[in-house]
Amino acid sequence: MGLRWNEDKVTAPVFQEDYVGAPLPPGYIYSYPSQVPPGFIPDPGVVTDYTGNRSFVNTTPRVGFDYHFTKNVMAYIMYSRGFKSGGFDMRGNALLNPSTENGYNSETANNYELGIKTTLLDDTLLLNADVFYDPYTNAQVELALTTLYAGSVSNVTYTDNAGKQINQGAELQAAWRATRALTFAANVGYLDSYYEDFIVPCNVFPLTPTLTPGCTPGVVSVNEASSNYPTTSATSSTARGPRAIPRASSTATAVGSPGRWSSRWCCATAATA
Repeated sequence: MGLRWNEDKVTAPVFQEDYVGAPLPPGYIYSYPSQVPPGFIPDPGVVTDYTGNRSFVNTTPRVGFDYHFTKNVMAYIMYSRGFKSGGFDMRGNALLNPSTENGYNSETANNYELGIKTTLLDDTLLLNADVFYDPYTNAQVELALTTLYAGSVSNVTYTDNAGKQINQGAELQAAWRATRALTFAANVGYLDSYYEDFIVPCNVFPLTPTLTPGCTPGVVSVNEASSNYPTTSATSSTARGPRAIPRASSTATAVGSPGRWSSRWCCATAATA
């Protein structure tokens, strides 16, 4: 059982200036506005120039219970909460999207986990299994929208809090000590990750009409959860040389899905046999 309080203070100077010109020569490095390559002209020029300041406060509890059926078999249940701090989009285009100067909020994840840990056959066989359910709120995503600017279609990407994401799945860990010199180990995991809400605002570009599908006149936002699928699954197995097989006990781990962040913890301290 535990509770953690965290405050992140973020200061972010963000500057972006757009130019148009001929292709840069090979090896040319452009790092500062005062070093504009020859032949390049501002188009439209400075689009973002601000310094953002925000504080992000998050409280993350953790509580778990375990029960030993025997000295070698333990079941546990766990709840914990994690977060990914908010911030500012360093690529945000404030000309087309003025709200980028407000930054984006912290992403939070609640983890619910149920599992069992065992050591069997005179401590030669280890079998661990768990199932988990992780709902995310204020999921941080990279949005890519199109808009009309100066009569041309422009692509704009920015970071925003899109809504709710669900991660759920199961894991199985096994290790068998066949002989004193050989141990076989296998790990199998399944992860189902999807969006319940993927909210895209329709009024993100006040200067020009947005071309986001579904954004008809009078519509404030659209839910594109059905067209975004952060789903993944993975399996792995290994055979390795001698190593110790621990007795059923607790561990602390942090895992994540590709491209996403997650915070999951295992059970409380177990008794020593």
